Amino acid sequence: MSDLLFEDINEYLEANRKNTPDQRLRGILQLFIRNTTGQNYPNSVFRMDMLLMALSKDFYQFQRNMRGYTPEMFLEQLYLTFID
Repeated sequence: MSDLLFEDINEYLEANRKNTPDQRLRGILQLFIRNTTGQNYPNSVFRMDMLLMALSKDFYQFQRNMRGYTPEMFLEQLYLTFID
């Protein structure tokens, strides 16, 4: 099954070469999710776990120190990721 998944991913990347990187990543994640669960909806527990991790001190410091995000940029990205 994993070999087929990688073949699907390669075919997807070839067919979507001109798409933006975030569009290609989303497509790859959709292929992976479809192959592993058959579901196409977000798991609210997983989403909450991700939000809690994003609000952790270590994650915040990483975004501030390594990525150079201001507090406003950090909040904007959280909003865009989890709410918008």
